[in-house]
Amino acid sequence: MNNNIRSHDDLIREKERLQALLDAQKELIRLDFQNIKSELKPASNVMSFVGNFGKKASTNPLLGMAVSLSTDILMRKFLFKRAGWAIKTVLPFVLRRVTTSMAAKPERTGFLSKIIKKII
Repeated sequence: MNNNIRSHDDLIREKERLQALLDAQKELIRLDFQNIKSELKPASNVMSFVGNFGKKASTNPLLGMAVSLSTDILMRKFLFKRAGWAIKTVLPFVLRRVTTSMAAKPERTGFLSKIIKKII
């Protein structure tokens, strides 16, 4: 468009053109943010799952203790019987947090949670 504005009507048309351009740019930015959110959703799910490692099963402390103790005994005494001290220390801790988290939230539809539902 001609950049020379000579009348009030030209000014109004330029304002409308710029407003339409601004609206289109806002829509593009909104769509970009939605695209970024959808692309980051798997990473967000992983971070929330990893964040559950630090939490104890607050819904049922007895269940948390039972799962924790049984996992600890199973891992240290049977599965990692010949493993080094580092494996015997770290891996049961991680698996204990995972199993406690899974037992505290049995509404997940995974294979292990179906087994936990049947046991409980």
